[in-house]
Amino acid sequence: MQPMSISSSFAEAPTLKKPVSCTGGDGLPLSFIDEETIVYADEPGEDDPNLKIMALKQRIDVLEEEKKWLEWRLRKWQDCHKCSKCEHEKQEEKEDEAIVVKSSARIMEVSSHGNRMTRHQSRSYIYSWIHCNDMDLPDGVLKKRLSRVLAQLNEAKSLSFYSIFVGEQQKDGSRLVHSLLKYGTPTRWKQLSDTLRSRYGIDASIRCAVPRPGFKSCMYPMLFSHCLDLDPSPFLSPHHPDPNSLLDVERQGSKGRQTLALEGGDLSMLPIKRDAERKDGIPEHAGEGSALAVSVLGDSRAFMDESVDCMEEDNTDPMYEVEACLEAECICESPGLWLERISSLVVRNLGEEGAKKLRNDIQRNLEEGRSKETNVVIYGVASSGKTAILRPLTHILKCAKISDTQGISHEDLLDCECILWSHFSVEDLGDNFDMTKLLNLLDSRPVEMSCSSDQGNSGSTFDKLVPIFLTCDALPVPREDQDREALHERLQRCHYFPHKMDREERKKPFISCNRCFAEWLFVDTLARTQHE
Repeated sequence: MQPMSISSSFAEAPTLKKPVSCTGGDGLPLSFIDEETIVYADEPGEDDPNLKIMALKQRIDVLEEEKKWLEWRLRKWQDCHKCSKCEHEKQEEKEDEAIVVKSSARIMEVSSHGNRMTRHQSRSYIYSWIHCNDMDLPDGVLKKRLSRVLAQLNEAKSLSFYSIFVGEQQKDGSRLVHSLLKYGTPTRWKQLSDTLRSRYGIDASIRCAVPRPGFKSCMYPMLFSHCLDLDPSPFLSPHHPDPNSLLDVERQGSKGRQTLALEGGDLSMLPIKRDAERKDGIPEHAGEGSALAVSVLGDSRAFMDESVDCMEEDNTDPMYEVEACLEAECICESPGLWLERISSLVVRNLGEEGAKKLRNDIQRNLEEGRSKETNVVIYGVASSGKTAILRPLTHILKCAKISDTQGISHEDLLDCECILWSHFSVEDLGDNFDMTKLLNLLDSRPVEMSCSSDQGNSGSTFDKLVPIFLTCDALPVPREDQDREALHERLQRCHYFPHKMDREERKKPFISCNRCFAEWLFVDTLARTQHE
């Protein structure tokens, strides 16, 4: 029987349910645990054979309960996930609709199987599982041991900090665990999930948060706020930010969708403002390094204020749509042809480190949208292939394409998800062009636009934080010194292509492939030319 992932809903479980045992593949507890999972009875007058018999009987009882739990989980999976018309699943859908009405959040199931889309990588994750060992250990000691596991699993990765939340102990001794991890760069969840399963026998569910279109924010504060509902006193790793800064919704203002990477649901929420403070006495589990303890006062439930209609727009997030192309088919003449050509072209012009920086800048621009810290400029000699790199975006997103002969109009920007400005040049915009409008557009400020109508001209404001990509032969140089400095401040992510493609290479058309573009952007190994 293959291991089943733990669902986030436990309301329908039978009375005698037993969560999946979190032991290693050989049946032993986690490698860092020395205690036995069975507590032997301490009764005077009993000899050794009787003690062994009692222990075996107790072990049989535990295995019987675990068997009932696994059989119930398997039956629920077969009845409700393989049959789309079963009454049980219909009832669950009705319950989900009730949750939508009550909490103004939509719960949907996504999966890594079939035709359903799933988010492949993120900077913040929640790994959740039912912990069945160490039933007699205090929460602090358990958190400390789990922190060592997370540190070992994330060696040589860009893990910035993390926090561990442990729920109250249930009647069967099990506890729900949330481990919230924050990475410095977008990281894939599957490798860590597979390692947890193979090395420690932990079948965890994974959640990540997707920022809503038009909002720039780190998703860790929202997930941190969500996890505090389980445990108001989490274990915080070294270098973890002050909880006050994470929980202040006025400063963060993040909006996002919480997505379950495996079988489960996603929930959109805002972080709430909490009265969090450091404890004067650091508890036992936070005694090493610069770990902190946090105490949360007041209501610990997250505050929902997004409408159902707004939730339907979450799938239009540019980063989400580009990542979804990893599930698409390659349309190249030979598998991975576009990926191979673009990888070679970028490395030839920028080198390995420069190519990595370009991919990171494009990802950040897709995630956060236009600002003076995120706009991406690719410039260099003509026929260097700089425009071909971004061409797939015109097929993936609703792009407002602006050329050197066009101005900026509201019609160009209406309903766009991305701005692609080719042959960018200030001189070609004309003397009557408003430089302030351009500077506001390249920053995160609203832009007053003019739109024509039958009745005349009327004003409109463009305030969407869509990503902006620019290509040009040379960096623009405005006439006025103040404009030149302000423009260069908004074009910080510049990448120079000095090499022109040879004649034979220019004869081969660059047929855009969305799958190859997504792989080039997200897959670490550039030399990969074959699709899985």
